Amino acid sequence: MSKKKILIVDDVASNMHMLSSMLKEDYLIVAAKDGEKALSIVAKEQKPDLILLDIMMPDMDGYEICRRLKELNDTKDIPIIFISSLNDDNEHEKAILAGVNDYVTKPVNKEVLKNKIKIQLQLTSHIKNMQGVYQRDIESKTVLPKILIVDDVPSNIQIAIEILKDNYTVSVATSGEKALSMVEEGLMPDLILLDIVMPNMDGFKVCKKLKNNPNYCQIPIIFLTILENQKDMIKGLELGAVDYVTKPFEAKVLKARVDTHVRLKKYQDDLINNIQEKENILMDQSKLATLGEMFENITQQWKQPLSIISMVSSTIKIEQENGILNDESLLKLIDNLDTSVEYLSNTVNDFKDFLIYDNPKEYFKIEKVVQDTLNLLSSKLSYENIEIEINLDSHEILNFKNNFIQVLMNVFIRAIQTLKKQHKNKKILIKEIYTKETYSLCISHNAVKLGEDIIDKVSDRYFTSKNHPSSSEVGLYICKKIIEENMNGMFKVVNKKDEIIYEIKLPNIIK
Repeated sequence: MSKKKILIVDDVASNMHMLSSMLKEDYLIVAAKDGEKALSIVAKEQKPDLILLDIMMPDMDGYEICRRLKELNDTKDIPIIFISSLNDDNEHEKAILAGVNDYVTKPVNKEVLKNKIKIQLQLTSHIKNMQGVYQRDIESKTVLPKILIVDDVPSNIQIAIEILKDNYTVSVATSGEKALSMVEEGLMPDLILLDIVMPNMDGFKVCKKLKNNPNYCQIPIIFLTILENQKDMIKGLELGAVDYVTKPFEAKVLKARVDTHVRLKKYQDDLINNIQEKENILMDQSKLATLGEMFENITQQWKQPLSIISMVSSTIKIEQENGILNDESLLKLIDNLDTSVEYLSNTVNDFKDFLIYDNPKEYFKIEKVVQDTLNLLSSKLSYENIEIEINLDSHEILNFKNNFIQVLMNVFIRAIQTLKKQHKNKKILIKEIYTKETYSLCISHNAVKLGEDIIDKVSDRYFTSKNHPSSSEVGLYICKKIIEENMNGMFKVVNKKDEIIYEIKLPNIIK
């Protein structure tokens, strides 16, 4: 398989060489030292699959290059990642307005960069694959849409079959009970033609049962009826039917109605699948962004133990060469080595827990998970002079531990980024409230309160505000999604007195 092409745009030769060295084994690299050269390459040569773009360049900066590429139909879908030493909220917002797909700050971490490139290329591939899918399905006769006809009159069934058999796979049920049984046993029709007047269970009851079941509620239902009564038509539509066809059938009318609603169902299915695909990619992007924060923090934490290890090993060598190394001194130096190695090992273990994606439900202690997560962010907390107060006991619950760690990491990062704007008295308070049925973890901090118009939207997917760090806003949406969809809980952000509270409520399943 041919390599994907990446265009690197940077006016500093050393930066260009560094990025090229990181990526040349996996990608075909093309380089441009200024904006005009980059635009010329994109216009004249085979288009790159992705562009790494420096922001600060003479004559034409990265924002202008990005805007020009995103305005053209031929280049608007090329993913662009900014590479820059600028790392504040205003620059991030400006980058988003220019149309950039992602952002990597200098100094560049190789693994973070490669993962971000991989995600953007995957996202572009998924979008391209979705284009034309519906048209190919219509043109293909190998898989026909499935129609379920529900009617207790054989002659009506036969007429409908004759009208639809060339374009659809048709199944038949002669009663409401039989129709429900067929669906529950695995038949998933693309549309149901449902008679209203049937013995034992009429069409209204069948429709209501199907629409009340989340597994079948998306199946479009067209009522078949001899009734022209407006009241009955309204009742059917209120129950969730999409249309009516009156008997005796007019072939063109029945086929047109069925074609229209099957097509709409296909569009809806494709949209849902596409949204889910993007949701999965968004989840990966959020985890990757959090991973970058953690990696930056860990490198700071490792400086001291690595320095101790280096110093101890040098001391052992010097004392041995000078003949002054005795057993007592050696044991003391080895103890220092053991302490530093244990610290490094514990940090790696905490980091490893976060990297596990496919984790089963397990019992875990809330206090330990909270403390392990804070350990991974300890250097940043210390640098920002943020006081941590933890009021937790040894409570243990059954849920997805790794998902919980990801939520905590996003919440703490958001809290740190908000508190860094304050000059003093920065504090994060962690406490719990639990009953026999629920467990609530409350993480609060004393930053400036959010406005009431913002607080209800802060964990929405597309929420953004100039008053809050854009780099962490998607993280709160991910928190809400993980807690409510994966962990069967509730996530919300509330104002209370002089603090902002992130509340995580979970089922209190204990040993």
